[in-house]
Amino acid sequence: MSKIKWDEVGKRLYETGVDHGVLFPMGEDNAYGKGVPWYGLSAVNESPSGGEPNAVWADNIKYLNLMSAEDFGATIEAYTYPDEFEACNGCAEIAPGVTIAQQDRKMFGFCYTQLTDVEQEQNGVYFYSREPKFDPARFYEINTQKAAIED
Repeated sequence: MSKIKWDEVGKRLYETGVDHGVLFPMGEDNAYGKGVPWYGLSAVNESPSGGEPNAVWADNIKYLNLMSAEDFGATIEAYTYPDEFEACNGCAEIAPGVTIAQQDRKMFGFCYTQLTDVEQEQNGVYFYSREPKFDPARFYEINTQKAAIED
């Protein structure tokens, strides 16, 4: 398995509240391919809807609660995006420098982490003031260990 390399010289152009993002485009075989680093993320806003309980009554007795399906929605804000995202966004380059939109969108998976607490989210490793929540040396030690899959 290949390893994603972060912060390569000339690749990371912006420092923002979202730290690392990985795009997993779906292949022709309907399986997710290798992850592609996504540089230039500025925000990810999740907006799920649905999932409310609906009571089922009979003879004035509540028998059960049915949970409605939940729809997941999200908005990805970025200064740049990987080339692999064009097909996921419904774009296609028909000639060098000429891109058309509103094409069929390719499914994708997406994973991200937040480096700092930003507005509604409070789960970063730094406070909003950029003060560390944990000992940075210990955090570095944990995150630079060899992963079990790399053995």
